[in-house]
Amino acid sequence: MMVNASPPGTKALVDIAGVSKSFRSRHSTVTALGDVSMLVQEGEFVVLLGPSGCGKTTLLRSVAGLEKPDRGRIEIAGRTVFDSAQKIAVPPENRGLSMVFQSYALWPHMTVFDNIAYPLRNRKRPDVKGHVGRALEMVRCGELASRYPGQLSGGQQQRVALARALASGDQLILFDEPLSNVDAKVREAVRFELLNLQRELGFSALYVTHDQSEATALAHKIVVMRQGAVAQIGTPRAKLLVPSIGSMIQRRFDAPSLPYSSPSTASCGRAFARWSRTILSTRVSASVTIDLSGFVWMPRSCDR
Repeated sequence: MMVNASPPGTKALVDIAGVSKSFRSRHSTVTALGDVSMLVQEGEFVVLLGPSGCGKTTLLRSVAGLEKPDRGRIEIAGRTVFDSAQKIAVPPENRGLSMVFQSYALWPHMTVFDNIAYPLRNRKRPDVKGHVGRALEMVRCGELASRYPGQLSGGQQQRVALARALASGDQLILFDEPLSNVDAKVREAVRFELLNLQRELGFSALYVTHDQSEATALAHKIVVMRQGAVAQIGTPRAKLLVPSIGSMIQRRFDAPSLPYSSPSTASCGRAFARWSRTILSTRVSASVTIDLSGFVWMPRSCDR
């Protein structure tokens, strides 16, 4: 299994550079990804956040090898797994990653044990029984080993899918909206378990969701996607606090947009502070006092 976690490192485990992908039909072309570049560091939990159709799942599937981009390069653990210029496209099973799907993707004719053991046997891993047993214990499903997926609840099936990914011991695990099909109570419990497991085991995660609260709870870093491009990158607090308060000021005072020039500027508290003070000084009467100290976050590492 994997080693204990340390805080996210400075070494990139996943390097995505200039990735583009379009889907073409007879009458139209839809750009799903347009020149997307980003990094996932070792031990980092990165969430791709955005509405349906923004390109987040296409990007995840491109990293997995389930979609072939039109252009760009993808490296995992220092190894090029896709490069359009060099015509490199490593198959999904040889990329050294695991994936947890929205639909669980459990084989209905196999027991829980066999579902988890399947990728281990394909890779000819030793001690399959031991790996499966430890993975089941980590997700608190040890008693389910002999059951079939049809005999499990949605929450139990998702835990089994997570156990299958953990058992492989890969440094990188991809998650495609894994909690969208379970109820709120189960979602909260599995989210807590996933967070603890990631911090304990130290794997890197690339996680797709449209749920802002889920992104905030799980991520070291959030990548906000919009119309096939990376709109913003930042920590949960910087990413979600600054735009939301900015939107409030825009609506209340009919103000122009905060001039984001780059993902780093977008999450910069000082840039936001300058903008908000300018708007408030020109749109609000001198007799009105508005205290933003409780809202504006001032990061030490701001680049402005």
